[in-house]
Amino acid sequence: MIQSHANPYKSLKQHVEEVGIASNAILEKHSISVKTFIAEYIEYVVKFHDLGKAIPEFQKYIKNPEK
Repeated sequence: MIQSHANPYKSLKQHVEEVGIASNAILEKHSISVKTFIAEYIEYVVKFHDLGKAIPEFQKYIKNPEK
């Protein structure tokens, strides 16, 4: 499993899903024109914002951040 956060433990998949829910909630508070403009980009931003966490070096670090 690819880990995103150490404390609390969270998988990268779970984290991205939670960011997606939060971004959609924020987007709902905006006007139709903002939603229309941003909606096509927000999915990509959410999916790829932590892509670097999937690399082996980060995964080694996140399993023991104090080391």
